[in-house]
Amino acid sequence: MVFVTGKSHDLSRSSLKWVNISIFFVIGAALVLMSLHTTCSSSFSSYTNELKHQDLDKIAHNYILTQTSNKAGSDDSSSSTFFPPISYFDVFSTDQAKPIVQHYKDLIHKYKEELQYQWKRNDHFWAEAKDTERCVGRVGKIEATMLYMMIREDKPKHVLEIGTLCGASTRFILEALEKNGAGILSSFDLHDFSLDYMEAKHTNEGRWQFHQTDVFEYLATDKGRKMQSELDL
Repeated sequence: MVFVTGKSHDLSRSSLKWVNISIFFVIGAALVLMSLHTTCSSSFSSYTNELKHQDLDKIAHNYILTQTSNKAGSDDSSSSTFFPPISYFDVFSTDQAKPIVQHYKDLIHKYKEELQYQWKRNDHFWAEAKDTERCVGRVGKIEATMLYMMIREDKPKHVLEIGTLCGASTRFILEALEKNGAGILSSFDLHDFSLDYMEAKHTNEGRWQFHQTDVFEYLATDKGRKMQSELDL
């Protein structure tokens, strides 16, 4: 699983195809709530047009449909349960939105106590980061909530995060992995701002690997290629 913030780079689709796919996988989560708040009239295509690779929408579209529909109801834990089997690249009508609303309503209810706990325990972080200039552009509570539920549902073993900023998404990823009882997070950023905001347990448990370097340069190394082979979603 990949969580990406920051500037896009011109990647090789053959070697980093999983990065391209996962960009949409995560953006789709945030767009679900955005769509619901605007009577489901927002189109994901407007976001894909801003990216450099013109065929990414087709790649991600096929990937999401494969992950969410071909193993529905099976016992295979590799199939995604976070995304319902629909196309996130089409405009949602009111009728189409109803099952989506119910799907995420059920997930929110399922993780209600965990989410309330995470919001409460991170109140101090949100307050501190709110007025900090270097934290402008951080992931908000809604995105963090969706990200937390996605990881709790799909239970990835190795998560790649590109761009940590002050660690808003990082905190929720690590908390979800801890609740799963397994999984590690590899984070990349050119700045180490997040280290100033992380709790001691996040840096001492061995679940988080922070790399202050260019992720694309790292992925071209032997260690980077090995890491790619370990990513499971």
